[in-house]
Amino acid sequence: MNARSARTRARLVKEQEFLTHHFPGAHIQFPDDPDRACVVVALSTNRRNRYVLWLSLGDYPNAPPKMYVVEPAPLCDWKGKRLSKRGTSSKMHLLGANAHGHPQICHHSDGAWTPNITLYKVVMKGRMWLEAYELHCRKRRPIDRYLPHMAQVV
Repeated sequence: MNARSARTRARLVKEQEFLTHHFPGAHIQFPDDPDRACVVVALSTNRRNRYVLWLSLGDYPNAPPKMYVVEPAPLCDWKGKRLSKRGTSSKMHLLGANAHGHPQICHHSDGAWTPNITLYKVVMKGRMWLEAYELHCRKRRPIDRYLPHMAQVV
């Protein structure tokens, strides 16, 4: 393990403690291959609906992790159309889908990302997206009606 990997792993151990304190049951999986590390967290919305987010850490903290809604599956819009079929959608804060058909949700743009952003903040952005998604399903409006886009950092 190189020095960068050791620092990243130490950070992830601290972030694991923080995540489980605020989101009981959240866990970071540390496989032998550091590029395959991920976070799995189950969340309930204000309406008590349960969702599971899966974050592929990749080059975290140097790059934003990819965040997917993996439960319930399939996740559909108010018309019953699978979100994974929408592709990239600014109005829905979607970045396509993974190979398993789970929609990737936008939480931070590459231009707004900095290495000091924690996984807790990423998960909170995911929870905000879920609340906006439920409003979308009830009110039949795009998610960006309830969840504004972030300003780019220059």
